[in-house]
Amino acid sequence: MKTSSFLLGCVLLFAGIAQAAEKPVIRIGARVFTEQTLLAEITSQYLRTKGYDTQVTGGLGSNLARSAHESGQLDMLWEYTGVSLVAYNHVTEKLDSAQSYA
Repeated sequence: MKTSSFLLGCVLLFAGIAQAAEKPVIRIGARVFTEQTLLAEITSQYLRTKGYDTQVTGGLGSNLARSAHESGQLDMLWEYTGVSLVAYNHVTEKLDSAQSYA
């Protein structure tokens, strides 16, 4: 009986560890703007309802947020399309909406 209980405990422990390993903590960044904070929090709450653990890091400056995202310190960061095109992708020509999202 003790062996069965021990084995059952080990199976449950490893099943819990495996399940936790399937869904790592998702690190969400937010810049200093109110809407960024709201989007990060809404995203965090949504992901938590789906069983993910989340960590929100807010109040980040633009350069710090971008660097943290590129280096893998953040998994997710909301960004404006225009900022991404101009500042990060160095697009200089004027694009219509279809081209911007392509």
